[in-house]
Amino acid sequence: MLPARIDPGQVIVEVPHLGRARPPWRWFELDLDHAPRRDLRAGLRGDMAAHPVRVSGMTRHHQPDPIGRRITRGAALTHIQFEACHPAAARRAARLITEAGLTPLPAIHLPQSPGSADDLRRLAGILADLDAPLVKLAYPAPDPVRVRWGTELLTSWDHPGTALAVIPMGTTSGRAAALAAGSALIWAPLRGDGERWGASQLLPLLAGRATAFPHQGDRHDAAQL
Repeated sequence: MLPARIDPGQVIVEVPHLGRARPPWRWFELDLDHAPRRDLRAGLRGDMAAHPVRVSGMTRHHQPDPIGRRITRGAALTHIQFEACHPAAARRAARLITEAGLTPLPAIHLPQSPGSADDLRRLAGILADLDAPLVKLAYPAPDPVRVRWGTELLTSWDHPGTALAVIPMGTTSGRAAALAAGSALIWAPLRGDGERWGASQLLPLLAGRATAFPHQGDRHDAAQL
């Protein structure tokens, strides 16, 4: 189930390189771990230069040293998403990213569903304690009960300095529910993969211009997927 309307500022489009970035999208993600270096160094097309664009570099690492080595790999990076497995290491990584002039985006991707709503809240609390402007919590949610844990977390979120993105993985309906409950962002591949909407599927639903998140540092695939 697709949401009725969506702000383009809520969508991070996953691209192999920035040559695939297109309006009206304004936020893109590069895979710092797997993409060839030449793809990571590709710059934005000329038709993207007229608008503020955010570019997240995503790494699956959680230790500061490998995260630090990846900071300079991508062109036009504004954010670094990394795994916040251990609070002390996550704080050091966030500091490295901030000192490089980028915005840290700590994330927790659970391989298994949390045991309870309280477990999910505990993990969200760990992310909130990092004092990052945006955090991401993704977890398998194969049934409505586990989806509801995420939506209840979003509707009761009380950390005004930190925006929360919750991704109940497994179904498009779960992702739609989280978005409706206030998830700050969703991630979209160029084309849908059965569980996630593709950028081309979301394009007809865009509601006006992208909004600028006040907590984000500022420095898309549409018609030509």
